[in-house]
Amino acid sequence: MDKILLKPVESEVHYQVLFTTPAFALLANPVPLYENILKRLSKYGANLNSIAIETGNLANTNAVCTLFNLNAVVRFRLERLEISFMRAKRSDEPSTKEIFLDALAVINETPGAPIIKDYLANVHFVTEIQNFLYKDVVSSFVNSPKVFGDKIDAGVAFYTPEDSSKGERQGSVVIDRVAGIGRGLDLRIAGVFDANIVKVEMVSDSVDNFVNRQIDNLGFVLVVEKNT
Repeated sequence: MDKILLKPVESEVHYQVLFTTPAFALLANPVPLYENILKRLSKYGANLNSIAIETGNLANTNAVCTLFNLNAVVRFRLERLEISFMRAKRSDEPSTKEIFLDALAVINETPGAPIIKDYLANVHFVTEIQNFLYKDVVSSFVNSPKVFGDKIDAGVAFYTPEDSSKGERQGSVVIDRVAGIGRGLDLRIAGVFDANIVKVEMVSDSVDNFVNRQIDNLGFVLVVEKNT
Protein backbone atom coordinates (compact mmCIF):
# COMPACT_ATOMS: atom_id res chain seq x y z
CA MET A 1 0.00 0.00 0.00
CA ASP A 2 1.26 3.48 -0.87
CA LYS A 3 1.76 6.14 1.78
CA ILE A 4 -1.57 7.33 3.19
CA LEU A 5 -1.94 11.10 2.83
CA LEU A 6 -3.81 12.82 5.66
CA LYS A 7 -4.84 16.48 5.59
CA PRO A 8 -5.27 17.80 9.17
CA VAL A 9 -8.62 19.50 9.78
CA GLU A 10 -8.14 20.07 13.51
CA SER A 11 -5.39 19.26 15.99
CA GLU A 12 -4.84 19.42 19.73
CA VAL A 13 -1.87 18.80 22.01
CA HIS A 14 -2.19 18.05 25.72
CA TYR A 15 0.75 17.78 28.11
CA GLN A 16 0.74 16.54 31.68
CA VAL A 17 3.66 16.84 34.08
CA LEU A 18 3.19 14.31 36.88
CA PHE A 19 4.62 14.93 40.36
CA THR A 20 6.02 12.25 42.67
CA THR A 21 3.88 13.55 45.57
CA PRO A 22 1.07 16.12 45.83
CA ALA A 23 2.44 19.69 45.80
CA PHE A 24 0.33 21.10 48.63
CA ALA A 25 2.69 24.05 49.15
CA LEU A 26 1.94 25.41 45.66
CA LEU A 27 -1.70 26.11 46.43
CA ALA A 28 -1.54 26.52 50.21
CA ASN A 29 -0.31 30.08 49.70
CA PRO A 30 -1.00 30.76 46.01
CA VAL A 31 0.35 34.33 45.91
CA PRO A 32 3.89 33.32 44.76
CA LEU A 33 2.28 31.06 42.18
CA TYR A 34 0.17 33.94 40.83
CA GLU A 35 3.24 36.17 40.71
CA ASN A 36 5.21 33.60 38.72
CA ILE A 37 2.29 32.96 36.35
CA LEU A 38 2.24 36.67 35.51
CA LYS A 39 6.03 36.81 35.34
CA ARG A 40 6.35 33.89 32.93
CA LEU A 41 3.08 33.82 30.99
CA SER A 42 2.12 37.50 30.60
CA LYS A 43 4.01 37.62 27.30
CA TYR A 44 1.47 35.09 26.01
CA GLY A 45 -1.49 37.16 27.21
CA ALA A 46 -1.83 36.11 30.86
CA ASN A 47 -3.30 38.78 33.13
CA LEU A 48 -5.40 39.01 36.30
CA ASN A 49 -8.57 38.34 34.31
CA SER A 50 -7.20 35.13 32.84
CA ILE A 51 -6.19 33.53 36.17
CA ALA A 52 -8.68 31.74 38.42
CA ILE A 53 -8.81 29.30 41.31
CA GLU A 54 -11.18 26.36 40.91
CA THR A 55 -12.09 24.54 44.11
CA GLY A 56 -13.94 21.41 45.11
CA ASN A 57 -12.35 18.34 46.58
CA LEU A 58 -8.56 18.32 46.86
CA ALA A 59 -8.08 16.35 43.64
CA ASN A 60 -9.99 18.99 41.65
CA THR A 61 -8.54 22.11 43.28
CA ASN A 62 -6.38 23.99 40.79
CA ALA A 63 -5.13 27.35 39.61
CA VAL A 64 -5.87 27.87 35.93
CA CYS A 65 -4.49 30.40 33.46
CA THR A 66 -6.27 30.72 30.12
CA LEU A 67 -4.27 32.12 27.20
CA PHE A 68 -7.24 33.22 25.12
CA ASN A 69 -5.36 34.45 22.05
CA LEU A 70 -3.56 31.11 21.71
CA ASN A 71 -6.50 28.84 22.60
CA ALA A 72 -4.30 27.38 25.34
CA VAL A 73 -4.93 26.54 29.00
CA VAL A 74 -2.35 26.02 31.74
CA ARG A 75 -3.67 24.31 34.86
CA PHE A 76 -1.74 23.85 38.12
CA ARG A 77 -3.10 20.90 40.12
CA LEU A 78 -1.78 19.31 43.31
CA GLU A 79 -0.61 16.17 41.49
CA ARG A 80 0.25 17.51 38.06
CA LEU A 81 0.65 20.41 35.69
CA GLU A 82 -1.58 20.37 32.60
CA ILE A 83 -0.94 22.35 29.43
CA SER A 84 -3.49 22.12 26.62
CA PHE A 85 -3.33 23.60 23.13
CA MET A 86 -6.76 23.47 21.51
CA ARG A 87 -5.65 24.14 17.96
CA ALA A 88 -2.57 24.01 15.78
CA LYS A 89 0.01 26.75 16.26
CA ARG A 90 0.06 29.47 13.62
CA SER A 91 3.34 30.56 12.06
CA ASP A 92 3.36 33.92 13.85
CA GLU A 93 2.68 32.48 17.33
CA PRO A 94 5.06 31.23 20.06
CA SER A 95 5.94 27.56 19.84
CA THR A 96 4.33 25.01 22.14
CA LYS A 97 7.85 24.30 23.41
CA GLU A 98 8.29 27.91 24.59
CA ILE A 99 4.98 27.91 26.43
CA PHE A 100 5.64 24.46 27.92
CA LEU A 101 9.03 25.54 29.29
CA ASP A 102 7.66 28.78 30.73
CA ALA A 103 4.73 26.97 32.37
CA LEU A 104 7.13 24.51 33.95
CA ALA A 105 9.34 27.41 35.08
CA VAL A 106 6.32 28.77 36.99
CA ILE A 107 6.36 25.56 39.04
CA ASN A 108 10.11 25.40 39.53
CA GLU A 109 10.38 29.04 40.64
CA THR A 110 7.56 28.79 43.19
CA PRO A 111 8.30 27.74 46.81
CA GLY A 112 7.39 24.11 47.38
CA ALA A 113 8.18 23.07 43.81
CA PRO A 114 7.54 19.32 43.45
CA ILE A 115 9.76 16.60 42.02
CA ILE A 116 8.67 15.54 38.54
CA LYS A 117 8.08 11.86 37.83
CA ASP A 118 6.82 11.62 34.24
CA TYR A 119 5.80 13.73 31.26
CA LEU A 120 2.68 12.69 29.35
CA ALA A 121 1.68 13.91 25.91
CA ASN A 122 -1.54 13.31 24.00
CA VAL A 123 -1.65 14.49 20.39
CA HIS A 124 -4.97 14.43 18.55
CA PHE A 125 -5.48 14.95 14.83
CA VAL A 126 -8.80 15.09 12.99
CA THR A 127 -7.82 14.47 9.39
CA GLU A 128 -9.23 13.86 5.93
CA ILE A 129 -7.75 11.00 3.93
CA GLN A 130 -6.62 12.26 0.52
CA ASN A 131 -5.95 9.11 -1.48
CA PHE A 132 -7.83 6.16 0.05
CA LEU A 133 -11.16 5.28 1.64
CA TYR A 134 -11.29 4.91 5.42
CA LYS A 135 -12.17 1.21 5.22
CA ASP A 136 -9.14 0.56 3.01
CA VAL A 137 -6.84 2.26 5.52
CA VAL A 138 -8.17 0.29 8.49
CA SER A 139 -8.24 -3.01 6.59
CA SER A 140 -4.49 -2.62 6.02
CA PHE A 141 -4.12 -3.07 9.80
CA VAL A 142 -7.02 -5.34 10.78
CA ASN A 143 -9.93 -7.21 9.19
CA SER A 144 -13.43 -6.86 10.64
CA PRO A 145 -15.21 -10.12 11.62
CA LYS A 146 -17.31 -11.38 8.71
CA VAL A 147 -20.35 -11.71 10.97
CA PHE A 148 -20.72 -7.91 10.88
CA GLY A 149 -20.88 -7.78 7.09
CA ASP A 150 -19.26 -5.31 4.70
CA LYS A 151 -20.83 -2.11 5.98
CA ILE A 152 -19.22 -2.05 9.41
CA ASP A 153 -16.49 0.50 10.15
CA ALA A 154 -13.77 -0.53 12.55
CA GLY A 155 -11.25 1.33 14.66
CA VAL A 156 -7.88 0.05 15.72
CA ALA A 157 -5.52 0.64 18.66
CA PHE A 158 -1.87 -0.23 19.16
CA TYR A 159 0.38 -0.07 22.20
CA THR A 160 3.90 1.14 21.57
CA PRO A 161 6.76 -0.66 23.35
CA GLU A 162 8.92 0.87 26.06
CA ASP A 163 12.33 2.16 25.04
CA SER A 164 14.42 2.98 28.11
CA SER A 165 17.23 4.41 25.97
CA LYS A 166 14.85 7.22 24.91
CA GLY A 167 13.05 7.42 28.26
CA GLU A 168 9.82 6.23 26.60
CA ARG A 169 7.32 4.25 28.62
CA GLN A 170 4.50 2.34 26.93
CA GLY A 171 2.40 4.58 24.69
CA SER A 172 -0.60 4.12 22.42
CA VAL A 173 -1.95 4.90 18.96
CA VAL A 174 -5.68 4.93 18.17
CA ILE A 175 -7.23 5.20 14.70
CA ASP A 176 -10.98 5.80 14.38
CA ARG A 177 -13.65 7.08 12.01
CA VAL A 178 -14.76 10.73 12.11
CA ALA A 179 -18.50 11.25 11.81
CA GLY A 180 -19.49 13.93 9.32
CA ILE A 181 -16.31 13.81 7.25
CA GLY A 182 -16.55 11.44 4.27
CA ARG A 183 -12.96 10.27 4.47
CA GLY A 184 -12.39 11.44 8.00
CA LEU A 185 -9.77 9.71 10.14
CA ASP A 186 -9.26 10.42 13.83
CA LEU A 187 -5.68 9.83 15.00
CA ARG A 188 -4.68 9.91 18.68
CA ILE A 189 -1.09 9.32 19.80
CA ALA A 190 -0.15 9.18 23.49
CA GLY A 191 3.34 8.93 24.95
CA VAL A 192 4.80 8.77 28.47
CA PHE A 193 8.36 9.93 29.15
CA ASP A 194 10.53 9.25 32.20
CA ALA A 195 11.60 12.57 33.76
CA ASN A 196 14.78 10.96 35.07
CA ILE A 197 15.94 10.36 31.50
CA VAL A 198 14.22 13.02 29.39
CA LYS A 199 15.43 16.43 30.51
CA VAL A 200 12.89 19.23 30.62
CA GLU A 201 14.38 21.15 27.71
CA MET A 202 14.10 18.01 25.54
CA VAL A 203 10.49 17.08 26.33
CA SER A 204 8.89 18.83 23.34
CA ASP A 205 11.52 17.45 20.97
CA SER A 206 11.08 13.94 22.41
CA VAL A 207 7.32 14.21 21.94
CA ASP A 208 7.72 15.42 18.36
CA ASN A 209 10.14 12.57 17.62
CA PHE A 210 7.79 10.00 19.16
CA VAL A 211 4.71 11.28 17.31
CA ASN A 212 6.49 11.57 13.96
CA ARG A 213 7.89 8.06 14.37
CA GLN A 214 4.43 6.57 14.99
CA ILE A 215 2.96 8.44 12.01
CA ASP A 216 5.76 7.14 9.80
CA ASN A 217 5.42 3.58 11.16
CA LEU A 218 1.73 3.62 10.22
CA GLY A 219 2.55 4.69 6.68
CA PHE A 220 0.85 8.06 7.14
CA VAL A 221 1.99 11.42 5.77
CA LEU A 222 0.46 14.65 7.09
CA VAL A 223 -0.22 17.06 4.25
CA VAL A 224 -0.01 20.54 5.77
CA GLU A 225 -0.59 23.71 3.77
CA LYS A 226 2.40 26.05 4.02
CA ASN A 227 0.31 29.13 4.79
CA THR A 228 -1.33 27.64 7.90
